[in-house]
Amino acid sequence: QVKIIIIVMDFFENFVEYYDELFPVAESKIQFYENLQNNFTTPIKSLHLGSATGVLEHHLAKKGFDITGIEVSQPLLDSACLKRRTQLMSLRFFKLSTLLMGNVLGKNFYNVISALNDRIIFVKTKEAFETLISQCKELLTHDGIFIIQTHNYNKIKKENDFSILTRKSIRTSLESEINTIGNEFFITQTLETPNGKKVSISNNQKIYIPYPTEIEEIAKKYNYSKVEFFEDFENTPFTENSNELICILHA
Repeated sequence: QVKIIIIVMDFFENFVEYYDELFPVAESKIQFYENLQNNFTTPIKSLHLGSATGVLEHHLAKKGFDITGIEVSQPLLDSACLKRRTQLMSLRFFKLSTLLMGNVLGKNFYNVISALNDRIIFVKTKEAFETLISQCKELLTHDGIFIIQTHNYNKIKKENDFSILTRKSIRTSLESEINTIGNEFFITQTLETPNGKKVSISNNQKIYIPYPTEIEEIAKKYNYSKVEFFEDFENTPFTENSNELICILHA
């Protein structure tokens, strides 16, 4: 059995209060998305998988994006909807699982689909991950892109005790521990509140970890034209020493 500490989240009421400070939206990420306006006809139709509290989505909607966010956690979804200041924004949030989105959302409609902040690992199995990749290909326009942000798990596996830093803000911290059983991975998460109380967010929840080579193989299987890997949203080339993996699948 091995253990790794990583940055992740789960979807419970006692976590929503701290989500935005634990997962702030970096300026480089905002700029990356704004730069996409040079590649597509505006308004860009953008689908966000696991949109959480919707901070990035609200910002992009103000910049003229047409945004759809889907989320399975009702507390996170409520937080995103409460941020909406005007009905004139092209912005909507739905409670919808990625497993069902192919039956609900429009085919060949979205220029950009995103799965950020390591939410991709919660698909749980390789089969579910393949289904997600396949569904996104159907939902994308012919020139669309699917963006995945996750950790470089190959690097994590090589480090002592398979650990990286816990995510922290001024008020709180989120610690996540992954255990392996055979070839499967399970995550346990603990939130420390400002008064020092530790709250269990999830306990031994099954996850799936996609590696770059596997992403490439599955993308090829479902006829994506190209796959690019970066270590950040400034398009720095990805290496084995990168902490994060930004994967861009081109339809």
